[in-house]
Amino acid sequence: MIKNYVLFLSFGVVALGCGDVKDADRKTEVFKVNNEEASAYYSSFVTKKKRAANEQVRLYTSSTTVPNNSSPVKVDLQVVLYDDGTYEGIYQENNWYPAQNLKGQWLVKQTSLVIGDLGLAAGAEVNGRKGFLLLMNRDIQSPGLKGKTFTFSN
Repeated sequence: MIKNYVLFLSFGVVALGCGDVKDADRKTEVFKVNNEEASAYYSSFVTKKKRAANEQVRLYTSSTTVPNNSSPVKVDLQVVLYDDGTYEGIYQENNWYPAQNLKGQWLVKQTSLVIGDLGLAAGAEVNGRKGFLLLMNRDIQSPGLKGKTFTFSN
């Protein structure tokens, strides 16, 4: 079962002393995902880029299928988010085609996790665990991947 909660809060800032009236009108925005600040929520999926040999990598794997003229294509995607704002991924179709390595930058934007040009992710509870749903922005090898969703969880 997948649950997705997004909460937007806005707090007014109190200006003390002399200052431009516009300062009093500024707002501090706090974006939340599943009742947790968005940046803290997505940081739970991050791995240290420089780590000791005995430290594990948080590798997230998901699969889907895309339509094809002759038969559906099984697609596997693995993603690692690093603490320096970069990601690495491995994309493979039908388990026998050569895997394609993916690299880029990731960032948290309001309530979403932007993973380079791959796609936009939303935090979600997946089978009672913290997770995210990645909506693909583009095809990688076979057409039909754009608009597909991959589900990742801790």
